[in-house]
Amino acid sequence: MTAAGLARFGAKIAADEVAAKRAEADPEPVGPKSSRARMKIVQGSG
Repeated sequence: MTAAGLARFGAKIAADEVAAKRAEADPEPVGPKSSRARMKIVQGSG
């Protein structure tokens, strides 16, 4: 629902208390783009 829809039903929207910490935190590491990038070549008898 939108903020206007919530207000219509009498709901109150709290202030974002963790916005500052979220802004200063490091972004999540970006993983490999494809499944081939996750493959690992192993030597074996087989």
